[in-house]
Amino acid sequence: MPYLVKLHIFSGRPDPVWAISDSQAAELLEEEGQRPEQFLEARSIQDAAARPPRRGLGYRGFSLIETSESHEDGLLTERVLAAPEQRREAFVDDSPTLERRLLESAERHLDPSILAAVRESLSTHAEIGATTRCPPCHGASAPAYDPAYWNDDPVRLGNNNCYNYANNNATNTFAQPGRASGHMYTALQCKNVFTAAESDGLQGVAGFTADIKGWYVALVIWPDMDYHWYRQDNNGCWSHKPGSTPARNTDNSGNTISDPQTCNRGPYTVFCSYMTTRKGIVID
Repeated sequence: MPYLVKLHIFSGRPDPVWAISDSQAAELLEEEGQRPEQFLEARSIQDAAARPPRRGLGYRGFSLIETSESHEDGLLTERVLAAPEQRREAFVDDSPTLERRLLESAERHLDPSILAAVRESLSTHAEIGATTRCPPCHGASAPAYDPAYWNDDPVRLGNNNCYNYANNNATNTFAQPGRASGHMYTALQCKNVFTAAESDGLQGVAGFTADIKGWYVALVIWPDMDYHWYRQDNNGCWSHKPGSTPARNTDNSGNTISDPQTCNRGPYTVFCSYMTTRKGIVID
């Protein structure tokens, strides 16, 4: 039976997916002492939602996914996977040796910047973070930080990204800025993604200290690779949902987030803008 490998790396864009054969999967898992079907049985994707994420923005782990379909060699980035309850998927984020082997299985297909980001992450250890004082919240309808809503349902977890989370709207479509309004971004640059979000109804602002009816969000960019959104919750601190992985309220250093412009954002080095959103914004 063929398998798919998914690299959890992006926050806004769909993650890279590629196919491997049963023999390739068996070879990758040889040092684990398990056949692929045993590995899938022992490591359910449900485990990813049940425990706090070990890493923040950027590389977060791999999935090994059982499939009954055959695929040609190459990336399947835009592929829509079967619903989580209709597939078996194992999540791997705690075995550097296996993670490096999984990365090597698509090395020739992946951008050098992606390869470098994964290798750097695998060579470093997660830091123990600190709790910081939350600033005042000036958004009248800012949502509460409720990670269980986003993380405990496998369908909601896997099919909603940072843009869904920032707008507090679980469309289950992995929403993209501008797609609902017919003006989706055409480049992974601040201006393009900002303008696309504006077309959906978000508005750019200089900071997050003025009283508003909605709530504040913030846009950042991994240059030419991906975008990411944060939102300010009603407690004043900020939280986010990196792609199809769990929502969290800490940065890449494990610190609570008092300001997304100054927190550790990993490879998302460009801060674009604060914006405001509100209930009723239509995204897709």
